Amino acid sequence: MEQSPILSLPYIAGSQDQKHITHNEALQKLDVLTQLTVSNASLTTPPTDPTEGDRYIVAPSATGVWSGRSGQIAAFQNGAWAYYDPQEGWRVWNCDEGRLLGWTGSDWTPVGGNPEEIQNANHVGVNASADDTNRLSVASAASLFTHEGAGHQIKVNKNAAGDTASLLFQTNWSGRAEMGLNGSDNWSMKVSADGVTWAEPLKLDKDNGRVVISNSNPTARLIFSTAVQYAISAASRFDFDAVAWNAGNPVGYGPQTTGVNQGGYICPYDGLYLINIAVQTGGGSIPFRTELLKNTALLRRMFLGNDATTAGYGTFTPCETVLAFCAAGDVISMQVDSRDSGAVIWSAGSYLEIAYLGDA
Repeated sequence: MEQSPILSLPYIAGSQDQKHITHNEALQKLDVLTQLTVSNASLTTPPTDPTEGDRYIVAPSATGVWSGRSGQIAAFQNGAWAYYDPQEGWRVWNCDEGRLLGWTGSDWTPVGGNPEEIQNANHVGVNASADDTNRLSVASAASLFTHEGAGHQIKVNKNAAGDTASLLFQTNWSGRAEMGLNGSDNWSMKVSADGVTWAEPLKLDKDNGRVVISNSNPTARLIFSTAVQYAISAASRFDFDAVAWNAGNPVGYGPQTTGVNQGGYICPYDGLYLINIAVQTGGGSIPFRTELLKNTALLRRMFLGNDATTAGYGTFTPCETVLAFCAAGDVISMQVDSRDSGAVIWSAGSYLEIAYLGDA
């Protein structure tokens, strides 16, 4: 055997002349490969003015005198380039990038991965512990996502329409608000007081962009249970406070009965209210008008009766819709007035329907 098996250092034969030549060759090799560092690992051609002892990793697709030497250690010794083949597992410190490289048998790669990249990591915890559900966990006062010269998007992708892609806001790990694609492809917003029971006040239809305001807002329906007849004097008004209404629960409306005050509805919040009034006349002996009131102020007047020729009166106006700004505690109610004395008949099913739309 003429060389050592690991670094291929030449052995000195017992009868060899000029033993110093072989010895010096081995020292040169040890000087290059021991505590191995290189100035650069990305050059494809030699530097123009190398210094004795400079070492480089020859980059792929090298040309010139380095052609065919890619991956080798090139050392400038005695005014010329010497080349050394790395063995699998060798490590070298790259001074240009400030990181440790290892030879895999085919190329040089960062030891422990590229510090500038995190690829296919199972968990990442920043000042927090990540797990199989929360694979990225961050505990900090704020998280910053910024642009790289133009715009910036945050993408939340789900597998199928029935899955959820959303942002969940919590208090002490209990959900309070959630917005996104919650179990469908319609965008919606949900809120909860306890993290268990949720209301969905707002939804946007994916097909047409229609805004759907949920019936979780307070609603009430005051409805006549049977046809009734009332006597009214000329030039007087009849207030429906004494009328026996039912707290109805029609399709699409929750059983909201609070706020019903005999013939009126007490508004629970400040904001915008949608008011529907549908009055069916069952006949009667005189023309009359129905008035919708907020407290004592007139919101809308409807004409019902049996005298189409009398000014200010009509035969039939079945329903009206009103948007009104109300304060908490305002009372929405109805009353009837007439210029004559006689009977006013209302059919069963006449109603006053109110829905709270939100803050104005």
